[in-house]
Amino acid sequence: MIPAREMDSQFEWAAHEPVAVKEGLKQGTIDVIKFHKGVEELPEIEAVITQFGREMFRQKKVTSETFARALKIFGPKQLVEIVALMALYSATAAELRAFDMQLYPGENPLLPLP
Repeated sequence: MIPAREMDSQFEWAAHEPVAVKEGLKQGTIDVIKFHKGVEELPEIEAVITQFGREMFRQKKVTSETFARALKIFGPKQLVEIVALMALYSATAAELRAFDMQLYPGENPLLPLP
């Protein structure tokens, strides 16, 4: 969900928010990502992933502190997998943007965009 939000990908967000809810992701976590809220109130794992993704996409660089926290929690293999997954979904968002993919008829936007 982080790449969808950081890339403002309405189509990806609409596809993933309902799945996240169904899989048990708390609405508070979804709202932190969706509305660009601070991560301070999130559980550590969710806070680190969110911060990592935001830095990766917004600043184009992950700080040493965030990287170290993520590495400590996930270990090298899982951290590579997380980064690869975020990169994959950001590429998907770029493709959807290039082809001007719109929501399906009758589907309501879920992501507030500027």
